[in-house]
Amino acid sequence: MIREICKDVIFLAQKAEPATPDDLPLATDLLETLEYHKEGCVGMAANMIGVNKRIKNFTGWTAEIIQHEIDHCEGIII
Repeated sequence: MIREICKDVIFLAQKAEPATPDDLPLATDLLETLEYHKEGCVGMAANMIGVNKRIKNFTGWTAEIIQHEIDHCEGIII
């Protein structure tokens, strides 16, 4: 489900709670919302759709760069 973008600065400033397997539908909503806004957005965190969970999604080149850097942190040299 495509969700509305949250612009509430007080909500966005809160520390997110860890996500659990029960939050998988929220991750799907986040991905669908990111896809809908792909022209102006390359990444989105769950708080941006009004959910205070630690879920992030990235697409395209940005996703590749982030994964590449995470690989470096894990000692993977590409």
